[in-house]
Amino acid sequence: MPISKGASYMGAVGIALSGHALVLENLLGRWHGRWLDRDGSALSEWFEVSGTTIPDFHFLMDGSLVMRSVVQHEYKLRFEDAKASASDLPEWLQQRSVNQFSVVRFGKGYASWGDAGPCPGKLEVLATSGKSCGCLEVPSLSRLASIGRDGSLLVPRQDKTCKYDLYPQLLR
Repeated sequence: MPISKGASYMGAVGIALSGHALVLENLLGRWHGRWLDRDGSALSEWFEVSGTTIPDFHFLMDGSLVMRSVVQHEYKLRFEDAKASASDLPEWLQQRSVNQFSVVRFGKGYASWGDAGPCPGKLEVLATSGKSCGCLEVPSLSRLASIGRDGSLLVPRQDKTCKYDLYPQLLR
């Protein structure tokens, strides 16, 4: 469906838990966002979005989206569902803004891993409120690790052999 016209290109699309889409377009070097309903109708006017290069979105369990810069690997802004402006990240995510994170336990929590926060180099489990539930030591954990929908942790080996360590349903 056409979203806009002119000298712009679509840069990113994020889908909130409601099903609403936040689209970002770059018009002459400046990012603009607009919320759309499932049928493509506008839920907001276009609004300016600053502070990113090559944006990417991730959903939070409160229904909002957070945006990170793919280049800088850092989460920077939060967007409440259908609201035509950005706000600061929740405090728990500010402390872990350069970490990877994933929704776990069927939406009842998050997992965070990276060099920031109270568990650098470890896997941290958090409640949806952002309260830390503890840290897990995982060998060879890196930002390339991923967590499946069933809570399984997949960690690529660092010896570049295309082998992975699988922790089935670790975070179920």
